[in-house]
Amino acid sequence: MLSKRANGIAVAYPKMEKYFPKTHVHLTGNPVRETLLDVAKYRKEAYPLFGLDPKKKTLAVLGGSLGAREINRLIANHLELFNKMEMQLVWQCGEIYQ
Repeated sequence: MLSKRANGIAVAYPKMEKYFPKTHVHLTGNPVRETLLDVAKYRKEAYPLFGLDPKKKTLAVLGGSLGAREINRLIANHLELFNKMEMQLVWQCGEIYQ
């Protein structure tokens, strides 16, 4: 409703011109904390903080909002598979939607 009156519209995904006036659309992407851009710098701190083994593969599972319930169910139902694969998890998906 307000897109025609806005000076600019920041969007996270390309091809949003089909929903908003093309001249107003600015592709900005999703905001990310600066520390996430240089993961190697923080790796040594992260292993002990999360109780991870640096020799194992690590899968980060992130999600939220209403999709968290299905992500949580999927991961919980496959924990044995991750153990068989000798893979460790950092699992952060909002417990409110278990």
